Amino acid sequence: MSDSKAEIRDAASVILVRERGDGPELEVYLVRRHRKAGFMASSFVFPGGISDPRDGGDLRATGARELFEEAGVLLASPVIDPATAAEWRPKVDKDGADLEAMLREKGSVLARDLLHYYGHWITPSIEKRRYSARFYVARLPKSATASPCDRETVDEVWVTPDQALERKAELRLPPPQVHTFMEIRDVAREGWDALARLCAVREQAKH
Repeated sequence: MSDSKAEIRDAASVILVRERGDGPELEVYLVRRHRKAGFMASSFVFPGGISDPRDGGDLRATGARELFEEAGVLLASPVIDPATAAEWRPKVDKDGADLEAMLREKGSVLARDLLHYYGHWITPSIEKRRYSARFYVARLPKSATASPCDRETVDEVWVTPDQALERKAELRLPPPQVHTFMEIRDVAREGWDALARLCAVREQAKH
């Protein structure tokens, strides 16, 4: 079988985490892609998507925008109030509004520093759609609540890496998700600081 001649498009995904209960252990947010999606249909995945001209070539901006569109979590500094963010979400997701321009009008910016580099995956050549996807880790802000957009993403689940791996068939986890959960399962038990240190090591290693 010959390799796919599909264009490889830049993309970004966000591994969104929060503390589970009162302990340090982390759980990860997954959204289920629509059953009619052209890529990874019905699979539970990390929120993410392809780069857009609105992002200015910055894949952290892509990750932040996609996290807002697909999970409703806006990483901004200063923080935007939840009611305003909820009003903005369909404008950015459905209408293609420029999120960074909207933030500037409010005296705010995307908090790119809250996205910690984790890894880089390239879709295998056998696939009809191919992506060069950077994966970033972000911690759920205390004021934020995640929710699927009910367009591209239609369901959600918070799971620890151990739970995700136990349920990988049920959740239809793609290989990047399975591999990532295997890599972070130990540090996730230790908490946010351990995961942040791992991200720093991986960031350094890519240079």
